[in-house]
Amino acid sequence: MKFDNVSLKTTAHAFHAYTEEKSLSLKSKCRTFDLWAQILAGKNYSSLMAQLAESPVELELSVESAICMFKARNRVIDEGLATEVFANTIQTCLYDLCPVSSAVVDVLKNQSDMSLMCVDTNRVAFIKENNPGYGPIRDLEFSGYIAASDHRNILLKLASQSFERQLTIFGSNLQKRALINEQRFESRVREDRVGFSEFLSEYLYKELKLDMEYAIVEAYVYDGTIAYFNMVPEESRPFDFELIKIADFIESIAGSAASTLDDYLSFMEEPLEAKDFENLIMRKLDIYFPDM
Repeated sequence: MKFDNVSLKTTAHAFHAYTEEKSLSLKSKCRTFDLWAQILAGKNYSSLMAQLAESPVELELSVESAICMFKARNRVIDEGLATEVFANTIQTCLYDLCPVSSAVVDVLKNQSDMSLMCVDTNRVAFIKENNPGYGPIRDLEFSGYIAASDHRNILLKLASQSFERQLTIFGSNLQKRALINEQRFESRVREDRVGFSEFLSEYLYKELKLDMEYAIVEAYVYDGTIAYFNMVPEESRPFDFELIKIADFIESIAGSAASTLDDYLSFMEEPLEAKDFENLIMRKLDIYFPDM
């Protein structure tokens, strides 16, 4: 959010009013103004005001910073209350601070089937009830996941979207994603059973060693499966390989592959071949994705 000296003054007054309402304010307005500036930028109010008078500065709203700064002044708040304080402090000048965030709040207020989630470690995206996927919001990028998450929660608070409603939208979105994801995976491995098993068996034969532990074998099975699907057109490619049915299938292959390695290490005299992996992969395909 881009603060200048005007928005700093406006939000400082709003911060003082809301913290006073919540019995969190300090003995004087000046001290409360300093607290707000410390939360924003680690400076006292007059220093930050002088800096912003020269040029606006992009500042992130940090829930952790708020909790720590209040604690240092013998005021106890949790994440929920910190988010509430931020929302009530910036709401009157949200458009001036960040026009994109203001537009996002308007969308959420007008479309009750929409919510927000964090993606790509530092971005915020729209999600829609009973619809798969998400739409990253342009110009809402942050220093990291925590900063993005804090901003998301503040916007949802400003939109008055309850936590229960958020869970409902997110859950339905995830269910749709899982359904489409598994359909893409299943369709491809049914269509190209031999190609999939040959590719993955060659990959495992090249990468695995007889004395590898199960966790390492499992990681290579995941890697090989992803490598195979990276050759598939993107619109037909699964986007999550850790959803239940796919994960069970991959872990089952890993378990059998690890057992095969143990057998060859312990008492098999002939050398391990790629065909050994191909046979077990075909058996797993028959179990999890039988011919229709």
